[in-house]
Amino acid sequence: MDTQELNERVAAEVMGYTHDGFRWSRQEQRHSDELGDYKYTDILYGGLPNYSGDIAAAWLVVEEMPRRGVRLASLGQYEDMETWCAIFAIRNPLLTVGVGDGNTAPSAICRAALDIYKKLNVSDNC
Repeated sequence: MDTQELNERVAAEVMGYTHDGFRWSRQEQRHSDELGDYKYTDILYGGLPNYSGDIAAAWLVVEEMPRRGVRLASLGQYEDMETWCAIFAIRNPLLTVGVGDGNTAPSAICRAALDIYKKLNVSDNC
């Protein structure tokens, strides 16, 4: 899968964005109290972040995963020093649920996050 397709899948499947033909957006619950639920729409105006190529954008994926019950357990390079591996796991008990590798750390993070969705069909209701 090419970089653009990987970024689009991460945006849709992991980050919860939808594409309406010209922009990416998502509804996200911001706050709940006795007066009700407050929501805002998160819109990506500059196009998609380069989740699979920029570590700052990939870290947004890492920060999103605890909302779905998993955390980054490991991120490192294989012995060949050319391939990165990311592992997401459920903490109690420690159970690996997503593994991905790539030629960069951001790519490995994205592939591991997508692996979770493929295996467990994780949804926003977790």
